[in-house]
Amino acid sequence: MRLPLIDIDEITPIKFHPYTSIVMDRVLVIDCGVTVDEGYQEIHRFELALIELFQNAGSNCRVDNKIAFECKICERTVFYGFKDNRFSIGFSVKRTC
Repeated sequence: MRLPLIDIDEITPIKFHPYTSIVMDRVLVIDCGVTVDEGYQEIHRFELALIELFQNAGSNCRVDNKIAFECKICERTVFYGFKDNRFSIGFSVKRTC
């Protein structure tokens, strides 16, 4: 499965939203299924690439089960979220606790 993910080089990191953050106003949600699934592996690689991008920009971020990345893409603010095995793209973020 090839997912329509934006090239990591076109993303400008704005803010990392740590544990208990979820993406809202979603335009895309993908339930990745089991960890051996090819789609899950592709999304996990994208998550790791985002973490590296944000860490290189000075953010203290890491893999967790509920995180979000606030990014600038083509002059627009977009949020990428990872919650358990679900990947979301949206336009806002919310803390759940």
